[in-house]
Amino acid sequence: MLFIFGTNSYVRKTIYPSELKMEVPADISCFEYVQHYLHLFFLPVMPVDAAWIARSKENKRKAYKVNQLHEEALWKLYEPRVPLICFLLPGLLLIGLLGFFGTNIIRTETESFSGNSEQIDWDNTASIREQLNHAVVNDYLRFGKKVFGERDRPIYAKVLAVKDSALLLQVADTANGQIYHGDKLFELFDDYMPVIKPEWVRIDMLRGITLRGREMTLFGVKNLSLKEVGHIEDKRSFGVRKVNSYGEQDELVMEHTGKNVRITSIENLEGKIAPADKTMHAPYELPTLFSLKYHIHNTDSTAKFKVTLIDMKGRYSYYTVSVRSEEAQLMIMRDSL
Repeated sequence: MLFIFGTNSYVRKTIYPSELKMEVPADISCFEYVQHYLHLFFLPVMPVDAAWIARSKENKRKAYKVNQLHEEALWKLYEPRVPLICFLLPGLLLIGLLGFFGTNIIRTETESFSGNSEQIDWDNTASIREQLNHAVVNDYLRFGKKVFGERDRPIYAKVLAVKDSALLLQVADTANGQIYHGDKLFELFDDYMPVIKPEWVRIDMLRGITLRGREMTLFGVKNLSLKEVGHIEDKRSFGVRKVNSYGEQDELVMEHTGKNVRITSIENLEGKIAPADKTMHAPYELPTLFSLKYHIHNTDSTAKFKVTLIDMKGRYSYYTVSVRSEEAQLMIMRDSL
């Protein structure tokens, strides 16, 4: 039991007879200020007593009580402070307790902050996931590729088809790294000649990489996260600028705003249709203003014709144009994408 709990001592200060300015018995080797303390498993718990003793020259283990005159002289040479070492065990317990509570507080705050951060991240990306749920053909997805020491490099993909909660994605140039908006985004896909095969990607997988720290590999590119979902507006509009009326034979002035588009044919559906310039022959290069004459036999009838166009990728588009002269009505309908 003594080894588990008991008392012990250590010397706090040693003073030799030569340091005292008074007569000291010849058999005294030194004076010691000895601190006694309680211990538990040899760890100091608290101080219990302290006193000056004198050591014998013949037997240093032997200690003598110091007389009052010598003790007063010794107190003048040494002024003891609180023996903090005697409180080692309580101090360690206190430090451990503070460390335990501090660690718990830090962990709780970290988890709270992490939870708040995740909630904020979830809220900020909710609109992207909602758009994915209603994705349609001609939507675009902007991915961010993580590059060490740089900001995310943008990579764009276009939705070619939607089926069974998955999107068929055609990626644009993965090495470009430019930001595109509006018309430029349309031109990116309109001019791009695809060299990477389209991929079917599940929408739930795309939803997962909207959050911070979530990534996947697509189109042979690693570390992609989804940053934006939007729609690509088709800027290849076909229209009629004006209608010139000359009585029985009127004229339409048409144009197409697409690039590298040709009119391959004009088919009469109702009425008599012909190019205003007799030297023009199909295919007619666009975009240029293009005049087309038409003739309506009766005032209550309609002139109608079908225009076929082809772009640089070999994609066809068809427009049906209807004109009623007496009501000055004009209707243009795009028959296919």
